[in-house]
Amino acid sequence: MATAARTLLLDALATECISALRASGIRALLLKGPVTARWLYGDRQPRGYIDIDILVAHSDLHRTSQTLTELGLRDTQAGRLTNEIAAHATTFVIDGPPLGDRLPAGLPLDLHYGFHGIRVSNDAFWTVAVEETEHIRISGTDIDIPSEPMRTLLIALHAATSGPSAGKPIADLDRALERLPDETWSAACDLALRLDAMPRFAAGLALRPLGSQLIQRLGIDQRTDVPTALYALGIPPVAEGIERLSTTHGFRPRIRLLARELVPTPSFMRMWSPLASRSSIGLALAYAYRPFWILLKLPVAVRTHGRARRVAERGGPSDRG
Repeated sequence: MATAARTLLLDALATECISALRASGIRALLLKGPVTARWLYGDRQPRGYIDIDILVAHSDLHRTSQTLTELGLRDTQAGRLTNEIAAHATTFVIDGPPLGDRLPAGLPLDLHYGFHGIRVSNDAFWTVAVEETEHIRISGTDIDIPSEPMRTLLIALHAATSGPSAGKPIADLDRALERLPDETWSAACDLALRLDAMPRFAAGLALRPLGSQLIQRLGIDQRTDVPTALYALGIPPVAEGIERLSTTHGFRPRIRLLARELVPTPSFMRMWSPLASRSSIGLALAYAYRPFWILLKLPVAVRTHGRARRVAERGGPSDRG
């Protein structure tokens, strides 16, 4: 009952936000959550979800953020530096009226302008995403959603990024592999090629036996990249920072990146450490502890990053031998 109640609240959040964006002339696509629940599950096998994901054009990101703020949502990543936030989305939560008068505080919405594992520009991704769309009806409102091949691609990308131990993304992938025909997967593969997302797409499929069989049937290229290999290896803390450092060129940019990793913004620190969110003294103690924490995690991170580079250089998991 609690899960059902939460999904109804999240559905209401989705319709309120997308309707407000539409009134402001901003097009948004609803991703995952209720879309996946209706597509791959059913009334007899309900799928709960914990947040709402919407996708907008990168060029509309500022106006979208303003509209969501006017609705009473707060950007939880405001004030953070580029290296401290996801490269594809930011999280908003209900924090006040007008939505706060009707819906619970803290209800989350992820605002996407990209997606895990897609390496073309955000603008190119949006152009492809809106070429073909469908719609579902939620709370009496027609809402645009991606086409089935695009949804299929996103299912695999999400599973690859979440890893083999992630419950819902893996369950979603299993249901997609069981229910969708090869023609749909082939169309998703074509989209992965267009969006330069093949490494993460293939890695997602390789997580499951049915996915490995699909790779063989469709002749999918399993060559990977370092970030995808890191996710497959569990991406321990600090390893992602090592990859950012290795792909940053120039002495001064590297020094700036190291400084940002050692001394992040207070907003990031409050998310990173419960101690930092308690008081100014707690924040100071968290800052003092962070260099020691990085040193503690560094050996495992260096080894994992080295393994990921070797996997990428050898062409992917199928060549590990």
